[in-house]
Amino acid sequence: MKKARYGDKFENGAIVRLALRNFLTHDFVEVTPDPHLNLVLGPNGSGKSAFMCALCLAFAGSLNSLSRQSRVGEFIKWGQDFAEVEVEIHDDSKKRNPVLKCLVKRRNCVSYYLNNKECTVAEVQSFAAEYNIQVDNLCQFLAQDNVVQFSRQSPSGLLRNTTEAVGSAVLKQLWKQANNSYELNVQRKNELERLHKCRDALEEKLVELRPIAERCRKTDERKQEVQQLKWKLSYLAFQEGLKSHECESVAFDQLKKQIRAQCNSEKEIEAKVAEMEQRNMDDESGIQNKKDLLYAKVSELKAQKAELTNINAAVRNAFQSRLTLQSDLERNEESVRQLSDTVQHLQLEMQSKQQSSKELLDKLNSVNEQLRCRQQEANEAESSLENVEFQITSAKAKIETLRAEIKRRGDLENERIQVLSRLDRNCVTAYRLLLNNRSKFKGDAWLPLLSIQIGHSLNAILIENAIPIRDLLTFVFENSNDIEIFLDLTKQSGIKVSCGLAPSNPKLPTLVLDDELKSHGFTNVVSDMFDAPNGLKCYLTKLLGLNRICVGSLKTEQRLSVVVPLMSKRYLMVFFTPNLKISSRKSVYSGKLTTRQVGLQNRGIFQSGTSASVLTHMSKELEDKQSELAQLTIERTNLEQKLGECKNAMAPYKEQQNELKQMLGRITSLADQLRLEKESLKRRQEKLPEMQASLCSAADALGPQLWSKLQLLKTARDSLENAHEIAKDLILSNLARSISLFALDNAKEELLKIKSDLYVKKENVFSLQRAFLTRAEQLVRTKIELLDQLGMDSSNVSVKNLSAPVTLPKELRSLPCDLEELTNKITKLEFALNRCRADDEQALKEYTKCCDELERINANYERLGNEVTVSTSELSKVKKQWINEARKLVKSISNRFSYLMKELGYNGEVVLDTPDDKAPIDHYGFKILVAFGSNEFHELNDQHQSGGERSVSIILYILALQELSVVPFRCVDEINQGMDPVNERKVFELMVRMLNGEVSGSELQRTQYIIFTPKLLPNCDFGERTKIWCIFNGMGALPQNTLSSALKNASENTDDDQTDRHPLA
Repeated sequence: MKKARYGDKFENGAIVRLALRNFLTHDFVEVTPDPHLNLVLGPNGSGKSAFMCALCLAFAGSLNSLSRQSRVGEFIKWGQDFAEVEVEIHDDSKKRNPVLKCLVKRRNCVSYYLNNKECTVAEVQSFAAEYNIQVDNLCQFLAQDNVVQFSRQSPSGLLRNTTEAVGSAVLKQLWKQANNSYELNVQRKNELERLHKCRDALEEKLVELRPIAERCRKTDERKQEVQQLKWKLSYLAFQEGLKSHECESVAFDQLKKQIRAQCNSEKEIEAKVAEMEQRNMDDESGIQNKKDLLYAKVSELKAQKAELTNINAAVRNAFQSRLTLQSDLERNEESVRQLSDTVQHLQLEMQSKQQSSKELLDKLNSVNEQLRCRQQEANEAESSLENVEFQITSAKAKIETLRAEIKRRGDLENERIQVLSRLDRNCVTAYRLLLNNRSKFKGDAWLPLLSIQIGHSLNAILIENAIPIRDLLTFVFENSNDIEIFLDLTKQSGIKVSCGLAPSNPKLPTLVLDDELKSHGFTNVVSDMFDAPNGLKCYLTKLLGLNRICVGSLKTEQRLSVVVPLMSKRYLMVFFTPNLKISSRKSVYSGKLTTRQVGLQNRGIFQSGTSASVLTHMSKELEDKQSELAQLTIERTNLEQKLGECKNAMAPYKEQQNELKQMLGRITSLADQLRLEKESLKRRQEKLPEMQASLCSAADALGPQLWSKLQLLKTARDSLENAHEIAKDLILSNLARSISLFALDNAKEELLKIKSDLYVKKENVFSLQRAFLTRAEQLVRTKIELLDQLGMDSSNVSVKNLSAPVTLPKELRSLPCDLEELTNKITKLEFALNRCRADDEQALKEYTKCCDELERINANYERLGNEVTVSTSELSKVKKQWINEARKLVKSISNRFSYLMKELGYNGEVVLDTPDDKAPIDHYGFKILVAFGSNEFHELNDQHQSGGERSVSIILYILALQELSVVPFRCVDEINQGMDPVNERKVFELMVRMLNGEVSGSELQRTQYIIFTPKLLPNCDFGERTKIWCIFNGMGALPQNTLSSALKNASENTDDDQTDRHPLA
């Protein structure tokens, strides 16, 4: 357990340790309050109120008591997923102090843990109530924004909060009992008044319904008479139906006998038909066998026919093959004789040509060698000429391009200079000074407006919005000495310009767009969208961060709600879309991200790309290309002359070469012809024996084929005769079967007619039987209904005992027995009943219901009247007891509050606001009356007192409550806000004296106070029992090592031990 300084003891429920993690502006902070007065000091925005919010949240208090965040998720520090608050409170009755932890997650999810065990909100509130901790009570827990709310409390609200904070158990019980009794009494009186109104309304309604009830009783008597007449009518109708049923039964029996006789005749004809069908099936089986045999013979004949066709084709093919072979043999022998003569003639001619071919080959080889040397020289000259021609064409094209570009850039330079003169005439004068004195500068110098080159008009608009005009009009130098020279020149001319120094290291990394950025439509960065000299581009990129400004598309513009947080996480706080410039800023206090969107402006500065710095270079390049073209033209003329000489020298050799090749070609052609003729002669001589053997084989194969054909014709003739006999027998059998089938059809037709007639009769019988049974069942139901109406037993009624007699009661026997007379009488009575009103029956039911309801209301009215009398007496008694206790409490508070006000030189008192005796108890209240600088008392509110006076009154009222009831701790946030230094000093000195026991009746030393303030009074003695927390957090806070060193030096240089000198976080 933690021990307090100076041996002071913590009260049960006081805060021993408070730790925050990821809470509002704090990453992690842990504090250990003292048991008495704790002053939390820190500038606005340092996170003082975070401790008060953490205590309210830890003890499951309402966020309304803070008047700050509306959702618990807003307590989580920006960029974190959770927040944690841990509170350790003192309890000397336990071995270890209880530790309460609150864990806040995203989506406003809160979890509570008591001694590392998860618990519910109700359990946390019950735990706080055990130590009398009331974070929702303004008398114990007063947030910064609730000081005005405290003064604006109604008297009843101040009474309720004061009672909860310092009221005795008896006072609280009487308050609750009086409120409950009043509410119950009001409910009973309201119910009694409602019953009285209902009773009057029912009595008026009964007076209206009584005549209708009398008329309904007469109608019931007529209905009873009609019912008896209908019963007699039903009896007579049943007797008539019973007589008809007996007659139908006799006719039905006669029809059944006729059907049985016709069924016997049907069976005899069916037997005869079955016999004829059997005989017909036997005949059909024999015919089918004959058909199968005939089909087999026909198939055999078809096979023989196909075989005969094949043999005829083979014989014809054999004859044709023999004739063909004989003709080929004769043609081949004639070809052999002709080829022999041709070969002999070619051999003689070839012998005469072979002697001169060797001489021609040697002469041709010599001519080819000389021609090859001349051709090689011509090829080298022609290749050089083609190369020179290509160089001349390229040089001419380059010269034309340079001339056009120099002309275009000269025009564009004039446009840029006109834009420059429109923006700043001094810059035009300074630029001309720069050009005229270029030789004085050691390094390069640029004016961004004239040196930036942009390829696309859309890029021009982005560059105009990305680079401010003041930077476009700044002269940039590579050498710092050149800046001094240039500034001297401008001073002499009376011109003021801006200058900048290009970075010594011109290499800067450019942001690489990854897949995630590309998926959101980002396509480029600003530094890649324009060209400029390297030093100038590095200067602008480093100055404006152009290498980290991304450029997106319309897709990016449509997804700004997703893209802005993504770019913020990557610290890319500025980016462009085709229409907007988006810049975002993240608060270091709340972590809130704010976004600003500005439409792109087209100033027309870079409407077309130009670069004045390259004109000189392009002019020099044009002169070099013109000199190069002149030299290439001379070289081309020399090569053309050399190529003409080579071609003239090669012409005689080519003519001699062609003549020799023609002579050798003729000799080679003759040799090839001789070789081909010899090969053809050899093939034909080798083929003669083979053709002779084939002719002999064809003649030998023709005889057996002719013999096979003759044998097959004999077999086919025998099969045809046998098939003719079978077909004749089959035709006779079919004729006999057709006759028997005709007789069978006649018998079946007769049988069908008999069955159709019998079916019709059976259907009639079934129909009659169903109608008979239906009428019998109807009679049974009629008899049962009749017996039920007469009150007789109907359980044994069935079709079998349908004719059993029915005994009528006396009152029915006296009624007429004529159906017509009964019907007329019933009609007259029903006509009379129909004249009655249709809603009389409903009115009668309503009359009965109203009588029952009136009886019930009279009973409840009497009971409630007695209860109201008793509850009114009890309420008066409880109210008097509560008023006596409340007056005792307000007297004690008023005495203490008056004493403390006088300590500061003011007057004050607390009175009980009592309305008339009939008012409910929640209309009573406490009023704080104060007097500052006059003897006239005024109620504490924001109309009569200033903010400082209200703060003094509230803190003294809270201190006055301390004597009546000791709570573990009280928290007050910036109660000195609005106080003048005099009152602030008086209040703090009074609290210090109360801590030291110098004020009579003070109980402040028994309560832990935590007061939050942004400042401290100079030269104020807070005593040894006051602990001061100095919070260093947020923007501008000292580093922790610097703060620790300062605290160490302060502790060495002073003897005052009023504070614990160690950093909180």
